[in-house]
Parts: sequence; C-alpha cells; structure tokens
Amino acid sequence: MVENGIGSHISTSHFGNPSTGTLEAWVNVSSATGQFTIFHAGGAVGVNVNRLFVGVHAPYNNLALGMDRGADMFSPDWVWVESNVNASRLVGSWHHVAATWGARGYELWLDGELCTSQGGFRRMPDPVDKLLIGCNPFNTCMHGTVDEVRISTIQRIFSPVALGVLPPPSANMPRFPSTPRAYGLGDSPFQLFFPFVSAAPSPTPRVPCGPLF
Repeated sequence: MVENGIGSHISTSHFGNPSTGTLEAWVNVSSATGQFTIFHAGGAVGVNVNRLFVGVHAPYNNLALGMDRGADMFSPDWVWVESNVNASRLVGSWHHVAATWGARGYELWLDGELCTSQGGFRRMPDPVDKLLIGCNPFNTCMHGTVDEVRISTIQRIFSPVALGVLPPPSANMPRFPSTPRAYGLGDSPFQLFFPFVSAAPSPTPRVPCGPLF
C-alpha cells in the first residue's frame, strides 16, 4: 500500500479495545520531515476520537507508541512509550515495526529487536470502531509504503532471525491489494493479515534499534 502523505490510508472497522494485542507492519518511508502515523485507533479521518497511536511523534520525531488508558473518553490518561529511533532511520529501506500491549506492559519493536517498553498496562477504556493504517484523524499521514500488516489479539515476541525467514517484499514488485486473511486457533486468539503486495525474498540490511533503556 503506497501512502502519499496527504490523506491516503486504509481503515478497518470494529477494532474494539483488546486487552492484549500486537500491531505490526513492514514500512518503507519515503520522507520524514515531521511526525507521521503508521497506526491510529479511534475515529475516522476528521473525527476527533483518539485511543492509540503508533508512528513518529513530536517533539523529538522518534518512533513511539501512545495509548489512552483513561477511565473514559472524557478523562484521557495517555501513556507514551518513546524509542530513540529517529524518523530518519526509517527512510529509504524496509523496516519491521511492531507495537504490543498486555501482561508485559507496552512494547515497541524495530526489526525484531525490543527498542523500549513500559509497565503498568491498562486497556483502552472504550471500544473504538476504526483502525487507520497510514494516517490519523488530523491528516498526520505517512509518506511511503506499508506492507504485510498484521493485527493480533496476542502479545507477540519477535526476533531478527525469525523475521529474516520472511523478508519484506522487493521494492520493485508490482503492488496489488488483496483480501485479508484471518488465521488463528478457534475464536481466540486470532490474527488478521493484510498482504498488500506479493512477498518475494529481497535482502534488506538491518539497522539495530539502539541501546535499551
């Protein structure tokens, strides 16, 4: 899925407020001059409801995860988990970005390495309808390409070796939207997989996400 940075995005319905979950995607950012969104849970574009953010966040323009754990939509209590990965690190090559929440707290992963985490997890207070991929209600959108989005109701663990088995698609592959496929064991947990392009092996240099804090 190619994002033009000025409003293009994909929207899913009935995201809810899962007590445990993972959002992940391969991203190839074309340009990053300020903050931008990879995932946003809340309202549709133009509807000011905000519950979850994954992307590059101001003022430091670093990769971050934010979640509202307030009592209700009128009493916000945001927790921010910010990495030391600057937006410029994501430009020009494929990177695997993942955010998880659950019993281990809030976690942010880059290319299979845990960049930062924070305990004290509390779930989002209210179910939300929309999950936006590539943009948020304020049109703070990503400019680049998103592929292989996976939404899970489990708190996943990653490794560079495991991710290397399924490398990101070649930047030269033609891009075809396809039907989401659901995988899982019974009704729960489940994973929803959006393969936006056909996967093909393509060596991609990995950049470590830096020291852990």
